[in-house]
Amino acid sequence: MLTALEGDAHAARMEFDVLDHALSEGTKVTTKVGYKGASRPSSEVVWHAKVGMWSLLVPDYTKNRFWCCFGIEDPRDKTDLNITVEINPAHEGTNFRVAGAFANDARGDTHLCHNGGIGGSKPGVGKTAFFRHYLGDLTPMMYQGRTEQVVDLGPTVSRDLPRRIARFAREVARIKKAIEKEGEEASNVVHSQSERRRPTNGVVLLIETQATISRPNSPARGDPIRYGESSNQVRIMVSSLTL
Repeated sequence: MLTALEGDAHAARMEFDVLDHALSEGTKVTTKVGYKGASRPSSEVVWHAKVGMWSLLVPDYTKNRFWCCFGIEDPRDKTDLNITVEINPAHEGTNFRVAGAFANDARGDTHLCHNGGIGGSKPGVGKTAFFRHYLGDLTPMMYQGRTEQVVDLGPTVSRDLPRRIARFAREVARIKKAIEKEGEEASNVVHSQSERRRPTNGVVLLIETQATISRPNSPARGDPIRYGESSNQVRIMVSSLTL
């Protein structure tokens, strides 16, 4: 079991520097990195050719977390990259409102973890959908007195870390496609049901009759119609008559 990192901003920054160093080896490519609603031009990403993944780590791009972005497109062939997944530990301690976290194992080694909170521009993409589709292993992590299930990407000092992150990024890409497909299928079902329930063209036939009963010279005893009054209006309606 892992234990979420606790401590001040200095401790978190030290762990980020270790992670940054572990992912620094590779081909440097300057390009534009796009994310939901914006982009970051002139970003220097690192292309890890052996595992088919690029990485971009920025310590202070956001106010409360380290910005750690990963993608599976070859940046050497692209002028605009899309982020596949972000693994963003908090600037201080652990905060589950962001998807990334540092955690310690029983030996004291620090691991990089992800809590399943994936984002994207497509509806339905989020933590619940992630865990519904995720095919990998989950690791328990103690966080604020409770146990949370996280994806353990391994020790930050491990030489195997780039490969593990790349595998995770491809799994997230697969999950996002599956969620998008679910959304399209659900939309098609709703559209089909709407078509079946749509009212057919019809004709409404309205017939109104009204008769006035004049006062007779010799009213019959027990006549139910009162003299000088109109009979009730008769209304006949035929609706939804299919042509």
